[in-house]
Amino acid sequence: MTEYRLHPAAREEFLAAVDRYNAEAPGVGLRFAIEIERCLELLLEQPHVGAPYARRLRRFVVDDGFPFSLIYSVTGETIFVISVAHHSRRPGFWRRRAAR
Repeated sequence: MTEYRLHPAAREEFLAAVDRYNAEAPGVGLRFAIEIERCLELLLEQPHVGAPYARRLRRFVVDDGFPFSLIYSVTGETIFVISVAHHSRRPGFWRRRAAR
C-alpha cells in the first residue's frame, strides 16, 4: 500500500478524540495520535490484518488501552478509513459513509 486517506468525518472523530483525551490529561491526546498513526502504518504494511467487518470493509481494533476501532476499506493502493469509531457508539453509525 502506498497511502491512507481519512473520510472527513473520520478525521473529525480523530481530532475530537485527541481534544477529549488532552482535556482529561495532558499528553494522552498525543499518545492516542501516535497509536493511531502506528495502526495506520501497520495497515499500510498489512492491509488485510483487520477482520472482515461489513461488505468490502475491515475493522482493526486499536491497542494501547484506547477503546477505538478503525473501519476501513482497501482500494487499489489506498487504505480509506471510514471511521475512527469509539466502542461505545452505536454499532454501524458510520454505514452511510461507506455507501458513498
